[in-house]
Amino acid sequence: VEEEQVRARDMIVSVEHPTAGRIKLAGLPIKLSETPGAVVSASPLLGEHTHEVLERLGYARSFIDKLISDGIVGVPD
Repeated sequence: VEEEQVRARDMIVSVEHPTAGRIKLAGLPIKLSETPGAVVSASPLLGEHTHEVLERLGYARSFIDKLISDGIVGVPD
């Protein structure tokens, strides 16, 4: 994006993606001086947090592994 204001306000940021390499994302639209935020990573891969989420919901690791092997839930390759 060549728009000067877009560059000046960091509205487009580059982050590293695990499968796509370096990608550009929209930056934060609201800038707060006392609580600044930042885009520091790309979104997670589909299924990246499957184990974590299901474990937090109380499912046993063996049950989660069975769900994965049966194709009921997914994890990244």
